[in-house]
Amino acid sequence: GPAADAGAAQGEQPKNEEAAADFDQAAWEPTSQRFGIMGMLHLREAMMPIEKPQEVAHLKFLICPSVPGGEDEAEESRDNRGERPDRKGKGKGKEKGGKGRFVQDMGKTEVMLGSHKGTWWRNCGEGRLDVIVREQFALTSTELWKVPPGHYVQQGGPCEVFVNGQACGLQRMPVLPRGWATVDATAVGGPKYLEQVRRPTWRVIFSSGSERGDIVVRHGLSLDTPEVAVLLCGATVEQVAPQEVLEDGIVRMPISFGDGRGGKAGNGWVTCDATAQGGPKFFEPCASEDTAAAG
Repeated sequence: GPAADAGAAQGEQPKNEEAAADFDQAAWEPTSQRFGIMGMLHLREAMMPIEKPQEVAHLKFLICPSVPGGEDEAEESRDNRGERPDRKGKGKGKEKGGKGRFVQDMGKTEVMLGSHKGTWWRNCGEGRLDVIVREQFALTSTELWKVPPGHYVQQGGPCEVFVNGQACGLQRMPVLPRGWATVDATAVGGPKYLEQVRRPTWRVIFSSGSERGDIVVRHGLSLDTPEVAVLLCGATVEQVAPQEVLEDGIVRMPISFGDGRGGKAGNGWVTCDATAQGGPKFFEPCASEDTAAAG
């Protein structure tokens, strides 16, 4: 009657509906088709890696590594709220490391602590070997590009280490703008490929012979953008984001540069390597002793 309508208008709910909406995170009742979030997350983890659907394969993502937060802090936040899907059941809270993956013929991985998205790494491998960046986590996936000796790469997400199997101890890491690289293979008889650095620094090695300067710093990626500064041979700059390769093979790099007195004068883009078009290399990475190791 009118009284029931008035009660509903004030937000009162019938008792039977209130009892049904219990939102049990651990529920798993196939007969009644009730599934809690914990079990659903376990199923999703077993399905990983999930390829991006063809309908959204063309979409790109905006990544801001300098902004606080990201995957690592989100993981910690979930941990503090008790929402970690791998913590269900007694005793699981004592496990170290985070969720990983199982790779056929290699073993199981766990997420490593101590580094985070946006961290810079240098190719420190012996024998001046290139570090291969592959499309997927698997070592058999397509090669995307290579990191030359002494050059830098930026971490794109949590590093993973194999904790059992034939590859036990091998460390793999996602990098920006995309791809995966091996950090350390010493546990399986290989070399250490990458080491953390605080600042990826480069030195101008090209001399134009002009009194005006040797390297033009432009506002943007394109060579048609306005000039913002000129650098002299011997000057050092800091790389602030991954390099970009233009269609003609020219390697462009975003940098921050000083004013010659230790201060920051500005930011811009420079050409790092023009050898693809018969030109010179304009920069080289600073020697390891010039860059303070992280940690």
